[in-house]
Amino acid sequence: MLSAVTSQETSDGNPPIEYKVATAEDLSFIESGSVDMVTAGQSAHWFKHEKSFPEIARILKPSGTLAFFCTFPKTSNLSRIDFQVS
Repeated sequence: MLSAVTSQETSDGNPPIEYKVATAEDLSFIESGSVDMVTAGQSAHWFKHEKSFPEIARILKPSGTLAFFCTFPKTSNLSRIDFQVS
């Protein structure tokens, strides 16, 4: 799937986004406080939350974004959930 990702190079010749595939429970290869955004689609319910949430909090920058997304049946009244993790 990552082979389908394309992006423009920046002026220094590097892509503006670096893509990684890993488990949410072991992000030890990522420097603390270095990530702008962590995303997960249709998968957060599989995470071992007691391990994954501390790892995600560790790698996110102080103003970083955690985005989980999933689908809901059309009959659902749930349209958006907002919360702050500290």
